[in-house]
Amino acid sequence: MPPGTPTFCGHKETTVITNYLAQETRTTFRCIGCGKDTSLFAERSFKCAACGNLLQVHHEFPRLLQGDISELKDVFDQRAAPRLDTFEEPDRISGVWRFRELVMPSLPDEHVVTLGEGIVPIVWAGLHLRDWVGGDLELSLILEGQGPTGSFKDFGGTVMVSNAKAAGNRRHMVLASSQCLAISTPACTS
Repeated sequence: MPPGTPTFCGHKETTVITNYLAQETRTTFRCIGCGKDTSLFAERSFKCAACGNLLQVHHEFPRLLQGDISELKDVFDQRAAPRLDTFEEPDRISGVWRFRELVMPSLPDEHVVTLGEGIVPIVWAGLHLRDWVGGDLELSLILEGQGPTGSFKDFGGTVMVSNAKAAGNRRHMVLASSQCLAISTPACTS
């Protein structure tokens, strides 16, 4: 952080850190063939206009990749702490948006669509599973089926629907999907 930037101690400072990082973060579609970047929110064909290859989401995090990230870890930890006044803050009610600086740091709160996904139990694996996997591991499992729709696609579905909303899509979404995404998406869009 530059001199004079507040250290984390509450929501106001969390916003300062988030805004600071968002200014330096760039998210685009990048062609997997030629590397050409295009707007994440304007592109509608999802293939490169220059060479026809597929596009993938690309994040650039120059500030996150430099120096100490302990303040950001503190922000994530603080967002996980229960509070009664957080009903309107997506980064407090969603286990996905809690990490917004790594997911979509420049996406404003008004575009975030969340059902509280990502707040699911993480449990230690039983002895039989640890023995079967082998090695001297401390193994835990994320019970993603405990999310709002019972689908593990809730984690990505919130990001997909939020980005569609930010791109101006207010009414229609068409997707080719397995059952899991087909369950999660309508829950987020209704």
